[in-house]
Amino acid sequence: MLTFAMATRDEGPELELALRALARASGPGDRLLVFHSGDDRSLTRLQGFAAEYPTRTIRTDSPVGGHRDLLRLALDMAETEYTLVLSPSDRLQAEAFAGLRRTLAQTAPDLALLHSAWWLADDSHPLPRSDSAAFDSLPPQPAAADCAGLLPDPRRLVYRTADWLARLGHLARRTGCARLLRKGAGGQLRAERHPRASPAACPHARGSGPDPAGPDPCPA
Repeated sequence: MLTFAMATRDEGPELELALRALARASGPGDRLLVFHSGDDRSLTRLQGFAAEYPTRTIRTDSPVGGHRDLLRLALDMAETEYTLVLSPSDRLQAEAFAGLRRTLAQTAPDLALLHSAWWLADDSHPLPRSDSAAFDSLPPQPAAADCAGLLPDPRRLVYRTADWLARLGHLARRTGCARLLRKGAGGQLRAERHPRASPAACPHARGSGPDPAGPDPCPA
């Protein structure tokens, strides 16, 4: 159902903690998609995760650009119905994602909005963010104006892959943005920056479940 996408470099032990949380939150049919331009230690951690969970790791000569570039790449390569972009330090709560899957299956939104929190010692002890009450007061299908009080962070958004691949592809054509990966020297994939487009407006559907301590607040 879900593709979790991230770009990694020299991540250190936080990546291991994030992957453990991702393992607990993953469900049947989920995939991890990683664009890795970092050290061998981080790559070894990713390979350990891949030995037990469906994973595609793409090594790049240079880091993927910003969140928008990573999102476009993820939507282009995802093989699941929904796509979520994470950072290597995000820690997901399994109970929250069980609720999210139920919501996605029941309502099939083109865009879902996640709750979030700060984690302290571990993801079992989240610290509510300043917009927690504002999120709890949202209707099940909020308009963009309803989300104005939320802290901005695109990692809070879950995209229905086919819909947003078409939308962002249309924006890319309008701004002359080509494919973001090309073959580099030695046959490795190289990430390239391109002109950015303005995001398309879209209604939101609210995810359910307790605060996932990983994906942080949204830019709706």
